[in-house]
Amino acid sequence: MHALITLDTDGHVSIPGRAARYTLESKGSHESDTWEILEQITLPDGTLAGSTSELLAGLMLTDIEGIAVLEDGVLTVSETGRAFRFSPAEEWEALTPAHTMAARYTVEGTHPGRGTWSTKNVQKTEVTAAEVRSLTEQSTGGDVAVHGSGVIIVEAARVGFALRLTPVPEPTYRQEQWDSRKVAKYLRTELRRTFPGQTFSVRCGRGSDADYLSIAWTGGPSRAEVEALCDPWQGADFDGMTDGMNQREPLLIVGAGGEPVEVRPLTDLFDYTRSRPDGVLEQAKALISQETSAGWDAHFNNPRTFTFQGETFSGITGWERLNKVMDAIEGGRIAVS
Repeated sequence: MHALITLDTDGHVSIPGRAARYTLESKGSHESDTWEILEQITLPDGTLAGSTSELLAGLMLTDIEGIAVLEDGVLTVSETGRAFRFSPAEEWEALTPAHTMAARYTVEGTHPGRGTWSTKNVQKTEVTAAEVRSLTEQSTGGDVAVHGSGVIIVEAARVGFALRLTPVPEPTYRQEQWDSRKVAKYLRTELRRTFPGQTFSVRCGRGSDADYLSIAWTGGPSRAEVEALCDPWQGADFDGMTDGMNQREPLLIVGAGGEPVEVRPLTDLFDYTRSRPDGVLEQAKALISQETSAGWDAHFNNPRTFTFQGETFSGITGWERLNKVMDAIEGGRIAVS
């Protein structure tokens, strides 16, 4: 069965039983000519939305002296020397509220004829199912289509831009949320294991600050070493633009039974306090006075450089130089009485 398709009174084409998406091909009039995808018009997968196909067919009938015939769902627009074929794309159908949505989707965009999908011109690279529903409610019919694989394409025919939403696979591992107390307990264990013999204090805040953690220790590992271990467990970062907290991505750890577990720490900012061992500060100040014949001043700029037991100490401020001396004493690089 075939039917002749013509322009309506508004100069538009309506395809009876319009499919969600179509492939668009063209060929010449010679017998040896074959159908070829019009890559300069279609999206990277060679398809177009149903509404876009109607728009193009209408433009073709307006601009050329040709005819349009619909046969078994395939629309062919023919003119002298060339023909265009719109064929329903397999496994695509219009998205409806009855379709099951994935929890999250990655987002890519493109213009027809670009040949590739990209995240360059999209506002967000990942969205939730609720955000997808909100987005797709702005388009209807063939503009929003879902593939058998779960991929969704949202195409704005008159804007010339399309989005591809690809389901993010559901994790195959257990997911947990840890409050600040559980995170603190975990960090105490990890700190003891990583720095044996070193004592650490890991405490949660109180009241409205219960999600804040304070980590303190005396001597031993540097702040950078401790922060490298603990910082991934800080669950959020402060955003000065919004004066709020931005949640970080969850962590993947190995559970007690050896299985992977995704953990989202429900913690806010961490505070680190490293104290010097008893006597180190006094020893450093005494050494500076001994070697420079000058009193120590934390705010004194460009303090005098000196060398002791083969190590040179300098700094932009007295405080910087003092810390270098204390580091050398703690590290056993110099010996003072």
